[in-house]
Amino acid sequence: MTSGPDSARTWLRVRVVVCACRGSVLTVPAREVPRVRVIGWNTVQRMALPKLLVISLFLSCFPANSALAQGLTRLQVPFTRSVSKGARTEVMRGTVYYEAPRRIWVRIAEPVNQTMAITDGGMLIYYPDVRRAFRIISNSPPSLPFLQIFVGATKPDMGLSEARFRLSESQVKGDTLLTHWRPPDRANKTIGNATLAIVRDRFVSIDMRDASGNSLMKATCSEHLKHGATYFPMRLVIESREQDGLTVEEIEYSNPVFDEPLPSSITGFTLPDDVEVKEVRW
Repeated sequence: MTSGPDSARTWLRVRVVVCACRGSVLTVPAREVPRVRVIGWNTVQRMALPKLLVISLFLSCFPANSALAQGLTRLQVPFTRSVSKGARTEVMRGTVYYEAPRRIWVRIAEPVNQTMAITDGGMLIYYPDVRRAFRIISNSPPSLPFLQIFVGATKPDMGLSEARFRLSESQVKGDTLLTHWRPPDRANKTIGNATLAIVRDRFVSIDMRDASGNSLMKATCSEHLKHGATYFPMRLVIESREQDGLTVEEIEYSNPVFDEPLPSSITGFTLPDDVEVKEVRW
């Protein structure tokens, strides 16, 4: 594989999850970067969105002013994220930085150098190798589902009650506690019930259905690391069956650092003055 600006343009992707009971993903290949355009929700509704995207609905119904994690002030954790569909697998490596209540930075090292800065006001994405920047503006707080599952372990119900899901039933099967949740009214035309499985204080799976009871997504959590009273899942596998096949997303975390000061190069991240920012309203 070649390196340098040309290969960076070949691999460049802008992947954004922006959601609040109308979640969607905007993907812009590098060759189309000059032609980024605004896409309204009516257009999105006409698109065949993969079922996996509905996870963003589930994880982003939280009030905008709520903390992403409970009792966690700062976090930095390297990750490897692979997404497989059929014979194709894409791998991303980087580090996530979090500062309470809702500041997030993601620095991607592979396959292309990329920095994302996320606040309630939107998402800024910068590709230094090609000096491209995008600001995603949304009425709803941006969301990173794979991070929210990780830090959601700090909340006793993964934050579902805060997101206005309603507990409908609890079951105990052996050493497993199953809790079943009905979605908030504003999302029940898209999202059905959610089921959490907890084993010895560890979240081990999240199963989501659509309004018709069909499987939308199942996330399996394993290799838990205990910090304080919380067991953080160091490995996530998210499976989604779409019309064109099964998509499997695997995330592995390593060496998390909790509640320590973040690098100043992250918290003080700003764009160079001569970089033009392309705004995309979502």
